[in-house]
Amino acid sequence: MTTEPTGPPPAEPKPPPPAPAQSNPLSKPVFVAGLLGGVLGALLSFGLARALPAPVKPPPPGPPSEARQFADHVLGKLKDGKNDEFMALLRPAYAQLTPEQFEQFRKSVFDARANAAKLYGSAAEFEFCRESVLSPTLVRVTYLEKYAHGCVMWLMVVYHAPDGWQVVSCVVRPSESGFPELQ
Repeated sequence: MTTEPTGPPPAEPKPPPPAPAQSNPLSKPVFVAGLLGGVLGALLSFGLARALPAPVKPPPPGPPSEARQFADHVLGKLKDGKNDEFMALLRPAYAQLTPEQFEQFRKSVFDARANAAKLYGSAAEFEFCRESVLSPTLVRVTYLEKYAHGCVMWLMVVYHAPDGWQVVSCVVRPSESGFPELQ
């Protein structure tokens, strides 16, 4: 007996798909667009660099003003340990005080500096912060006395009197909290 297959005939194997055509990489549109964008960007950048003016360098800072030089001189006396000369330069700022009151003020200034050194560590230096012209003859100069763990701000107002510069106000403000994160 012969049997005939009842199912569909076996399928013939399919040939493999043809390999994609190898195209030239320079003909890819993305590559061409990128190359064209780069060249145009470079040309535009070059053109703008030539057309726009070069940035102007700021002028070097001028020499310190007479008021700042005087304030530096006053604090220089304090830095050098010439406390009597320093207090003599501050005396015009406290003309309303009697000699006894001024002596108490003097003691309080140096006690406050000793206390700041105890709280904040040893004093390092005075740093000039700002000079503000209040009028043609009145200038406020601010310094920061830096310590290892804090600071004290010195605000001095100096006046240009007919006989030269003099201190008319001196305020010393210690840092309220210091810098506890440095301790």
